[in-house]
Amino acid sequence: MGAQPANIRKMDHNLDGILHMAAEGHTAAQYNLGICYLLGEGVNKDMVKAMQWFRKAADQGLPEAQYNIALGYRRGEGVERDHAEALHWLQAAADAGYPDALVNLGILLQEGDSLMADMKAARDCYQQAAEAGHPVGQYNLALMFLEGAGATQDLKKALIWFLAAARQEHAPSQEAVAIAYLKGEGTTVDLEEAGVWMERAALQGLVSAQHNLAVLYATGQGVDQNMEEAERWKELSKRRDAA
Repeated sequence: MGAQPANIRKMDHNLDGILHMAAEGHTAAQYNLGICYLLGEGVNKDMVKAMQWFRKAADQGLPEAQYNIALGYRRGEGVERDHAEALHWLQAAADAGYPDALVNLGILLQEGDSLMADMKAARDCYQQAAEAGHPVGQYNLALMFLEGAGATQDLKKALIWFLAAARQEHAPSQEAVAIAYLKGEGTTVDLEEAGVWMERAALQGLVSAQHNLAVLYATGQGVDQNMEEAERWKELSKRRDAA
C-alpha cells in the first residue's frame, strides 16, 4: 500500500497554540500536532508521538488521522506493525469517504491482501474516490472498465475516467488516453490527439511513454516524422529505465 500521509489541516495558530488546543482535545490541533512530529516541523521528529496524536484525532472520527494511523500500522512506523489494525483504520477512513483511504482499500480488495479478493467492492471504492476527483482512483477505475474487472468491459467509460485523471497530469492516464486514441478504444482513432497525450506523459518522465513517443516520431504517427526526435526520446527512455 504505497501511500503518502494526509496533509496538515489549515489552522491559524503557532505551535504553542496548537499544543494547548491539542491538550484540550481539539481534533484538528491533535492531528496537526501529529503532522508536526511526523515531519519534524517545530519539534524533533518522533514517529511514536506522531502516532499517539493521530490516534487521539482518529478516535474522534477524523478521517485524515484514521488514514495516517492505518499507514503507521501498515508500515510499523511509530507503532508495532499490525495488519488487522491497519485494515480497521483504513476501513474507518474509507467509510468516511476519505479518497486516499478508498483508493488504498480498493487496492487491498483487488489484490486480495489478507482478504478474499473482491473486485466489485474494489471497483466501488475506486468509483467513490474517482467521483471525489482522486486521479489514482480515476485511473484504477478506468483500468477496471478497460479490462472488464469487477464490471462489464466498457471502453467508453474507461476513456472518460482516463481523461479525468490525465487532465490532472496523471502520467499513466495520459499514456492510456494516447493509446486509446491510437487504437480507437472507446473513441474514434485520432493520431494527433494520441501524439499530444503521449508527449505530455513523456515530458513527465514516464519511461514507457517516452519509448512510445520515440516510435511515433519514427513512424510519423500523430507527429511529424522526425528521426532525431525519435532517437532523442529513445535514448532518454533508456537512461531513465537504467537509473
